[in-house]
Amino acid sequence: MGMLSLNHLMLKQKRWSRRRTQAITFKQRSSRRRTQARNGFIITLVPQKDLLCQESGERSTYLGPNLPEDIWCHIHSLMSLQDAAQSASISHTFLRSWRCYPYLNFNKETLCLKQNASGKDYIARRFIMTVDQILTNHSGIGVKTLRLSFPYYCEVDACHLNRWLQIAITPGIEEVTLFLPPNYKKKYSFPCSLLFGGCGNSIKYIRLTECAFHPPVGFVCLRSLIKLHLYQVRITGDELGSLVSNCFALEKLELKCCDELIFLKIPLWLERLSFLMVSECYKLQVLESKAPNLFTFRFFSGPVRLSLGESSHVKNLDIQLAYRPNSLLYAITKLPSAAPNLETLTVTSVNEIVNTPMAADKFLNLKYLRIHLTGFSKAFCPDYDYLSLVSFLDASPTLETFILSVMQNDMKHDSVFGNALHVRWIPAHKHSRLRKVQISGFCSAKSMVELTCHILENATSLESLTLDTIFDQFDQANDPDLQLFAEGVDPRHQTFSYRSRFKKRRRSKASTEKIRHVHSHIMESGSPEDAQAGSEDDYVQGENGTSVANASIDPAQSLHGSNLSPPTVLQFGKTRKLSERADPRNRQLLQKRQFFHSHRAQPMELDQVFSDRDSEDEVDDDIADFEDRRMLDDFVDVTKDEKLIMHMWNSFVRKQRVLADGHVPWACEAFSQFHGWRLVQNPALLWGWRFFMIKLWNHSLLDARTMNACNTILQGFHDESSDLK
Repeated sequence: MGMLSLNHLMLKQKRWSRRRTQAITFKQRSSRRRTQARNGFIITLVPQKDLLCQESGERSTYLGPNLPEDIWCHIHSLMSLQDAAQSASISHTFLRSWRCYPYLNFNKETLCLKQNASGKDYIARRFIMTVDQILTNHSGIGVKTLRLSFPYYCEVDACHLNRWLQIAITPGIEEVTLFLPPNYKKKYSFPCSLLFGGCGNSIKYIRLTECAFHPPVGFVCLRSLIKLHLYQVRITGDELGSLVSNCFALEKLELKCCDELIFLKIPLWLERLSFLMVSECYKLQVLESKAPNLFTFRFFSGPVRLSLGESSHVKNLDIQLAYRPNSLLYAITKLPSAAPNLETLTVTSVNEIVNTPMAADKFLNLKYLRIHLTGFSKAFCPDYDYLSLVSFLDASPTLETFILSVMQNDMKHDSVFGNALHVRWIPAHKHSRLRKVQISGFCSAKSMVELTCHILENATSLESLTLDTIFDQFDQANDPDLQLFAEGVDPRHQTFSYRSRFKKRRRSKASTEKIRHVHSHIMESGSPEDAQAGSEDDYVQGENGTSVANASIDPAQSLHGSNLSPPTVLQFGKTRKLSERADPRNRQLLQKRQFFHSHRAQPMELDQVFSDRDSEDEVDDDIADFEDRRMLDDFVDVTKDEKLIMHMWNSFVRKQRVLADGHVPWACEAFSQFHGWRLVQNPALLWGWRFFMIKLWNHSLLDARTMNACNTILQGFHDESSDLK
């Protein structure tokens, strides 16, 4: 039987067989316990030793409560795949319902496949054999969900895969999810014929990855489809258009890395479609949607001819021209006419070759505008005029919130300090609705100062203006050291707020040498708190009495000069008690969170969190690394290099006991120093690490100063590597 192929059930099967051969004397007593089930049924629980009873000299077997078959099937369907297989191996009742178990979710975790000395080839063989045995013995009746998530190193024959799909895709199925190994889209095509005969009319969710999908003309087999997600799928615009044209219940459509898509046309009669995402479809040239109730549209790809229909209801739009310049130019010239009902607009740009022009049309309903300008590890387009962003304000007469985020490690624009007497003023309309303005990554660029002055002059209803040079996007309300508003003043009544680094103080050469020795000690301690504390000479007293880190210190110096080898550093950091190295701010952050035991999922008390004892008494780093690699192997939407960088980060933060949000900046700098040589020698790993830091920044766990420090460290390793060559 299929469930007997699950390795962890074999031993229990043998023990149960031996137990059934033993005679157990029945004792007359009324010790049966009765319990009220949650669903209202009364179930009799018999002690295990009374399973066999004697009446009139004959032995009989207790079969459990006399419930209808459909009730047992329903109870069985509420179990996970492992529990359902285990129950079927010890119960004839559950054995019958196992053959029509509805939720078939196959991956390494659900099949209990653990990597051993045989390695990945063993797991691949066991995965295919186990799935084949389970589905071969399945009746195909009552299947609701089929999820096949193959390990990325698994090779499966197309004939086997088609046979499995034929068994599971039967009338009544609601979800089909297929995660194939990389590059399978060149050699496997999803069999659309399996959806004929009413088998596809009940499907509500389809998710396909790494395959070809070629529905024929007039394909009308997915009338109940609500969600369609295609990733790395070979499908043409005609085929996709023919498919969605007959999915009248479709509500959500996601397309990612579909390289054969040249055009996408969504018809008028898809009245339920409310969400559309198109990402990294670089050959796409035309995107037309006439869906009347499309509400949210996310676009991350190259420039396309966009048409959302005259009666478009799109109100939320997130757009970025992937790795292409002039996203702002595209947004200001194309979107007012393409999406006239926009209320929320987010535009991300990595490069602007030309300034933002005045718009011919207007965003008549736009209330929230967010613009991200990203220079990554360099300065953002020194020729770009920030003052030209006034075009967006003039084109949005109902705008209430404007947020500008500039991420850059250097500023090459003309500074206002060099030419402060010649500030430009643009005659423009009053921005009477604008109430809140926030500029993160504010700098001394003359055009940015001019933009700020323009807003102050023309925003007659302005309630709040926030200028943040640090650009870390912390939760400022919970951080007393980063308060933007005066004490006792309601933030809503504070019109202008400003946050910046305090001016650097000159130091003597001897003082600089002292700093280097202090930061060398930081690496030896392996402590996030030490990395934040440093020495008294590393800080300048602020005007409000708070100590502010001196920005003149080279971030790379904080980790150079350590005399300890990396394993010693990591081991020392692992054995230190968290309570000894957590500053008051980090301890306060920990108190706001609820931690759980890693295996039992039970809540932990705060003293257990700060204890030197592990929550599960697990001190074997090899086992922890093995579990982490096994978890990452199940990821199908990431590359091998991305999995490697995730494993490196997970291992580092686990050994360094990085638990609080306040430790993350220190961990990023230490990680960049510890793995710097390896990162600069592998461009894919280096890109993955920088992309991961951007993700941390997006979640407000990393600030721009720390990101700059990490890039400085990596640049130092790169320069040393170049000198050696």
